[in-house]
Amino acid sequence: MPTTTDYLKTLTVASRLDFGPHGFIQELSALARAWKALVEGGVADMDRLQSMFRSATPAGRIYAALLMALADPPLGARALDELSKDKTEVLVMYHRSCVRESLSVSECVSRLKTGSLSGDDHVADAVTRALSSMPDDPNEI
Repeated sequence: MPTTTDYLKTLTVASRLDFGPHGFIQELSALARAWKALVEGGVADMDRLQSMFRSATPAGRIYAALLMALADPPLGARALDELSKDKTEVLVMYHRSCVRESLSVSECVSRLKTGSLSGDDHVADAVTRALSSMPDDPNEI
């Protein structure tokens, strides 16, 4: 059975943002399984998440910021604010479909904040809850 470390490694090297499920049979990718496991199990080790945020791929940095937002909303807000300036491209797999799109990291963050990038299952709901619990202006923290 994979460990928290295994799941974090999976998301650190992620080549795309994927909360799953997808396709006719609504499969979860390895990324979506890792995300779901970490959201359900919780990650309280902020040092690990901050290290992941610094070293990860563009998609991995988004995952790290969202995990930080779940565990420590002010820290997550600062990470998301930093990502909102990142013009690096990232591939996005849309929830409950086979559609994928290339977006800048900053556009992904913008769409996550408005809820237009996540679906309605419990994993996507966790993203929405985390983002809605953060102040609109991270400088207010």
